[in-house]
Amino acid sequence: MRRRQKPKRKKRKLVPGIRFSPRLSPVVTRALDHIEENLLSIGSTTDISEAVGVSREHLSRTFSQETGVKLWSFVNMAKVERAKEFLKDGTRGIKQMYSELGFGCQSTFYNAFRAYAGTTPGAFRVRKLGKKRTGSRARVRRSRTGTGMSAATRY
Repeated sequence: MRRRQKPKRKKRKLVPGIRFSPRLSPVVTRALDHIEENLLSIGSTTDISEAVGVSREHLSRTFSQETGVKLWSFVNMAKVERAKEFLKDGTRGIKQMYSELGFGCQSTFYNAFRAYAGTTPGAFRVRKLGKKRTGSRARVRRSRTGTGMSAATRY
């Protein structure tokens, strides 16, 4: 007689460093699936709870009991991980990134990034890419003479 095979558990790599129990409730599993699929459009825990079909309070309580992480903290960690990927690409500016990731303002994005990554987005980009920002928005260093040229080239 053949044994029935267990269904393979979905390996989640949304936020590295967080290990999930193999026996998550269906509510938490559906919430994780929704977060993974719709990360950029999630604005609040109410969005997740409506998609899962339970109350916000029940979802938050169940999620934190089973994972050891608060629901909104997990969403912010996942958004910061996505921001790290964007910064490594070097294709997006930081101002474009925070609105794309669903943060309300730039300071909220900076605070979340600093809390979960341990550094600012700009410092992270410099460390990973090895270069500072370039282009039209790059700061130009001016001389003290105020003319934009050094004293040696004026004479």
